[in-house]
Amino acid sequence: MKVAGLLLAGGRSSRYGKQKLFETYKNEPLFMKSVRAMCEAGIDDVYVVTNKELVSDFHTLPTICEQTPFEGPLYALFEGMTRLKESGFSHFQVLAGDLPEIDASMVKYLMKTATAHDDSDIFLPEHLGRLQPLHGLYHRRCLP
Repeated sequence: MKVAGLLLAGGRSSRYGKQKLFETYKNEPLFMKSVRAMCEAGIDDVYVVTNKELVSDFHTLPTICEQTPFEGPLYALFEGMTRLKESGFSHFQVLAGDLPEIDASMVKYLMKTATAHDDSDIFLPEHLGRLQPLHGLYHRRCLP
């Protein structure tokens, strides 16, 4: 299984009042919590899916700039998968950029589950009875 990480980081943060992705939380920018979780889970290829206004703020990370910004997380997932469809990835681990307490254990669990159920297309964690599609692992078969 070859997995690409997609960090969804293209929102306006309008309810927060400023871009929350770059706020410091426990000594690092908030978006780095998701990047770190994916890397510590063994995902070597992590891409930031963002808009042209923010792309330069992710200095050292590979970015995918949305063709049409601010269309929401489903569009960002589609954009990331579309741009990487010829790169040989079988799965795409999605995480939002504003998850202060995310860690590698959930990402590892999803990948382990996907390995055991290779005929399934989507693996979503559940929290308090609600599925979490912005934390999911998606097979490339979902793209069409």
